[in-house]
Order: sequence, then structure tokens, then C-alpha cells
Amino acid sequence: MGLISNRHWKLSTDIASDSSELSDGVVDDSSATPPKKRALNRRTIALLAAIFVLGAGLVVRYQSGDSESQLPGTMQGAAQELVETNPDDPVAWFTKGALQQIQERDLEGAIESYSRALELDPGYVTALFNRGFAYKDLGRLEEARLDFAQIVIIKNGQAPLALLNVGLVYIEQGDQELGEGFLQRAYEQDPTLRP
Repeated sequence: MGLISNRHWKLSTDIASDSSELSDGVVDDSSATPPKKRALNRRTIALLAAIFVLGAGLVVRYQSGDSESQLPGTMQGAAQELVETNPDDPVAWFTKGALQQIQERDLEGAIESYSRALELDPGYVTALFNRGFAYKDLGRLEEARLDFAQIVIIKNGQAPLALLNVGLVYIEQGDQELGEGFLQRAYEQDPTLRP
């Protein structure tokens, strides 16, 4: 994972639980647009619940040593059904991308799914974060940096985890001074990020 420590990876994957880091609205050069509502129909909610339950079952089965489990395929099948039944739902595409990235390590497929979610909702911060990490894991540092930087723009500069990751990418690209500047901004906004 390069310069991004497990602590920073954990913090950024926990972003969905940090409401201060999420934004449903997109900020352009002149003003913020109103937040978009992500309406989920009952079928989408049921499929998301099934994916969650299957994921919990997967953890239990793997902890008990049952490596014959077919749950990973079932989870991906549920995610595929989710996007087929809700092709214009960014949450469905995000869910598929997350399973591709985390479970299958299909980073290219995950990038495609996150990109589709972002076409549908350009202000989907969590999709930008995950796509940024997928790009980084593939060594596509410039694309990763651009995704993290887009979050900083969307959040009007108040995005410590995004600032941290922009800084880490700059350092990995060889620009220590610029990277340290972004890290300082991140630490000022959230001192708990300081190593």
C-alpha cells in the first residue's frame, strides 16, 4: 500500500461513518448545488441487506474454517442484480465497485463501477475515495491524486482525509515539499491523523 499506512487506510475506509466527511452536493466555481437525494426502492434495500447478511455470513464461515463457501460469488451475483435492476442508481454501482475492490481485488472493474456511480452523482465522495485508492493500488498515482483533490474541492477545503491522501500521493510521486504541505493542512483539520 506504499506510503498509506494501514491506519490511514482504515480511517479512509471508515469515511462512510463520518458524516462530516460526506457530501451529497457538488461545489462548482460559483456556488454549491443543493444536495441530491438518493432514493432507494424496496428491491434495492432488500438487495443491499442481502449483501450485508451474506458478508456477515462470509466472515463467520471463514472464521470457522469453512473454505468451501460459495458466498463470495453469491455476493457478487447480488451486486450484479442490484445494478441490473437499478442501472441509474449510484449506490448500486458503488456497492458493486466495493465488492470488486475489496472481495475480488478486481481494481479495474471497481474503477469502472465507481466511475459509473460518479457519472450518476459527481459529488459521491465515498466513490471518489474508493476509486482513488483503486487507482493508487494500480500505481496510477496522478488519477488517485485527482480523485482525492476533487473531494477537497467538493468539501470546500474541509476534508482532512482527502488532504492527507493528496499529500501522501505527492510524496510518493517525489514532491516531498508539496506533500508535506497537504499533510500539515490535514493535521490542522484533524490532529488525530498525525502519526
